[in-house]
Formats: sequence, C-alpha cells, structure tokens
Amino acid sequence: MDREKVIDGLEMLRFFNQRAGRELWADKPHDVQETDIANADVIFADAIAMIDTQYKLILELQNLISIGTKMMNGDENEKAESR
Repeated sequence: MDREKVIDGLEMLRFFNQRAGRELWADKPHDVQETDIANADVIFADAIAMIDTQYKLILELQNLISIGTKMMNGDENEKAESR
C-alpha cells in the first residue's frame, strides 16, 4: 500500500468518524459529542501529518543513499583506473 492510499484511507475514516460519532453518541450532550469528535479528529490529523512527514524523510534518505552509493562507486572506478 502506498502513501496516498494510506492517507486517503485515514482521511475517509476521519470524515466518517465525525458523522458516525453523531449517531453513536446521540444520547450524550452536544458539547461532549463535539469534544470527542474533535479529539478523534486531532488524532487522525496528527497521524496523517506524521505519515506524510516520514514519507518525505524516507525519500530524502533514499536520495542521500543513492548519492553516497554513486560517490563510492565513482571512487572505486577512479581507483581501478589509476592502477
């Protein structure tokens, strides 16, 4: 599963959580419903942001590894050519 599918899924759950919460907590006072939904919304938003940030960091790390590998291979090629 790729990043976009995970984030889309979390966004969908976030959306439906707000709607379903109204039905599930119908017997609770409105302010309690609002607080519960807001708390869950923060959790979803933080999870989405964390996944997105970690994905970007992974891409940066992959790029650095690629650059390092190319540099090491270049150094090895230069050593072999100088022999």
